[in-house]
Amino acid sequence: MIKMAPSRLEGAEGLVKACGLSEISEQYNVNLTTLNNYLEKNGTLTARGKYFLYGISNNVTHEMLTEIVSLGAEGFAKAGGLRGISEQYNINLTALNNYLDKNGTLKVRGRIFLGGKSNKITPEMLTEIMSLGAEGFAKAAGLRKLSERYNVSLIILNSCIDKNGALTVKGKHFLGVEFNKITSAMLTEIVYLGAEGIAKARGLIGISKQYKVNLSTLKSYLDKNGMLTMRGMRFLETR
Repeated sequence: MIKMAPSRLEGAEGLVKACGLSEISEQYNVNLTTLNNYLEKNGTLTARGKYFLYGISNNVTHEMLTEIVSLGAEGFAKAGGLRGISEQYNINLTALNNYLDKNGTLKVRGRIFLGGKSNKITPEMLTEIMSLGAEGFAKAAGLRKLSERYNVSLIILNSCIDKNGALTVKGKHFLGVEFNKITSAMLTEIVYLGAEGIAKARGLIGISKQYKVNLSTLKSYLDKNGMLTMRGMRFLETR
């Protein structure tokens, strides 16, 4: 761990300007990457350096966040983006990243923090997102960006749509999709496909779509290779 004496630090800026961080790292026999975490190239303390010395970083406040957002995209970029802003205001970069994206615009959590409200997911909204298709979903940069665009909670959106843009069971229920009940005849037919047939059908996910059955229920009866689980065996024995 780096040990910095206060007397040394009083002249740290001048010392670094005269020698540079690389030479300082050699002089004190410390890792240059580690040193960069604590000192800027001009010798001033980073937020991590301030926290290391004084044990304090500022909390994000309404006033502070409003002031940062008012910089606009150009001002935000001039300030060095999220990292530069975190240094300037001596706030934790991870905490700041919860509220702002890399361009300085508010995330859903940031809008809520400033008194705004996130939208509730509606069937119309979910249908519109699903209409994007795989290509459109990829262009939209996934769930996080869609949650920002529609101002909805990422956690809630993630419960309705998986990372590939397909509806989850909860999402299907939300849109009123009804599933077929798994019957002994249906389960027997699926088992007869064998591992190769299951694979050609794109696994249990593909099978669940083909037969319009709940994936979670199907998984309770079959493993990923299409072999009957104990529950599946009992299901067929009692039917």
